[in-house]
Amino acid sequence: MKNIVKIGIFIIILFFSCGIVREKEDKIKKRFPDMVQIEYEHYIYKNGRKFLIAKIKQANFFEKANKIECDVIRAEIYNSKNELTTLIEADKGIINKDDKVVYFSGNVKIQSFEQKTKLYTEELRVDYQNNRLISDKDIIIEKDDGSYLKSKYFESNLKLQETRFDNLESKYFYNDKDNTNDKKK
Repeated sequence: MKNIVKIGIFIIILFFSCGIVREKEDKIKKRFPDMVQIEYEHYIYKNGRKFLIAKIKQANFFEKANKIECDVIRAEIYNSKNELTTLIEADKGIINKDDKVVYFSGNVKIQSFEQKTKLYTEELRVDYQNNRLISDKDIIIEKDDGSYLKSKYFESNLKLQETRFDNLESKYFYNDKDNTNDKKK
């Protein structure tokens, strides 16, 4: 009888330990990409036209998830006239082909050539199916004249060229050419 109990306990321990090993193997498989490519360029087209070109230092492809994880990403966004409108740079990125979204994170810098502004944030997503740039993190928008805007939320419609901010703080600088304090009498 004691041997049957010992065998039963051994089988239970063996069963649970195999499950733990399988779980660890699954986690390891999930972390390793199917393919890695250095200096990769990814193209996104809309309506037969170039919309976005992402230049990636290292691209990690996860085929089952239909995602590309990016280390150091630089994306160029083009309008319907094939003109470069926006440049986005970040430390990390994820291209999600299913959701049709490109995620940027870590030191995100956005340069808008049409509006002559630079934006800084920690996270940004480009919803290219719906023509939107969205950030749920603090964002700073800097204009060429030195003025800036701070916001807790930012959403821009690329097609309509409309932008929405939440909790907006602004600071404007004016060049006073007739400053009477600097005039000599």
